[in-house]
Amino acid sequence: MIDRSTARIGVAIAVLTAFLARSASGQVAVDSATLIKTINAAWSKRQAAIRTARLGWQEQKTVVEMREVLSSSPGDGPTSGVATDGLVRRPIHRSPVVVRYKQAGTLCLDGNKFAFTYDAKGLEQLTPSALSTPSRFKVVHTESEYLRYADRQAVLSMPAAGPTAVLTLKRPDRCREAQYPDVYPLVLALRPLMRSISFVDLSHYRLLPTRGVVGETSCLILEPTDGRNEAVSLWVDPLHDYVIRRAVVSFKGRECSRLDIDYSADPVAGWLPKEWSWVHLGLKENLDLALRASLDERSINMPLSPAEFAIEEPAGAIVHDLRSGSPVVRWIGGREPADAEPDWRKRLVVLGNIVVALVVAWLVAARRFSLWTWKR
Repeated sequence: MIDRSTARIGVAIAVLTAFLARSASGQVAVDSATLIKTINAAWSKRQAAIRTARLGWQEQKTVVEMREVLSSSPGDGPTSGVATDGLVRRPIHRSPVVVRYKQAGTLCLDGNKFAFTYDAKGLEQLTPSALSTPSRFKVVHTESEYLRYADRQAVLSMPAAGPTAVLTLKRPDRCREAQYPDVYPLVLALRPLMRSISFVDLSHYRLLPTRGVVGETSCLILEPTDGRNEAVSLWVDPLHDYVIRRAVVSFKGRECSRLDIDYSADPVAGWLPKEWSWVHLGLKENLDLALRASLDERSINMPLSPAEFAIEEPAGAIVHDLRSGSPVVRWIGGREPADAEPDWRKRLVVLGNIVVALVVAWLVAARRFSLWTWKR
């Protein structure tokens, strides 16, 4: 009788232990380090299987910008009641301006080579028509080159007497543009462990005991352990080769951005993103940027033209060569545009305006994307 009671107690303890070992989602707890190794192996296998890729997509962007506008009549406002030559100035206030437009993007991969392009092909501005949208932009990153091209419409505040385009030549370093939400879902799927274009380092992640749900998919949640203010948690699908279904960016514990990715089966890649969406919130938790994209072209392990990883230098463009440490500026064609003044002071002013425009454009991009990317 005592033996039977002891056996029953032992069974009860075993059942209780197994129950307590389960996570909140009902799954048996797995050692974090072991699972991280399993995920790393799955990602490495998929990355090695995709030697080359050319992927195209269509996307729609929503950009919310705060701009100063004049009120229709004098009234309360920061500048109301201020007289100028006996007249009362109409109040100025900041109001959100929403810009929506469609464009096409292309990603080319060949081993360690990376090229990301969006251009006027497929560009359609939805609203409002008075504001300009980027026309052509391309980044090429290889082991020996880091090139960036942007036409004058893609560089905000370009001076009227400025160049037709700006080319920037940098030393090979981590490619920040690869983390733009337009293309980053494809990077996470095809080159998640390539340090030159992906900022994911699984050695700085741990598995959370709870799970998250994306649609109807139960996901494991990987949380960074480096203690930075900016953190990116990754939600991976254990039933589909541990692909990343969601990436959540937070700053000091506050969620700032969210990327969701849906996949379709591929005979070579296993799983490829078919649609993705991204939302970024401003400092006041208002919508700042939003994007929806869908893949419409795919070519895996097919030969790619060398032109995919080259950037032409059109006439009238200006080149900023930063590879030697000291900036070297030159014009394509050997001279400034015809409308530029020949006087050296005028030339200096134009070049100064171009530098200011580039800094402003860089700061705008850094503000929009700093909470999406982080540098280790």
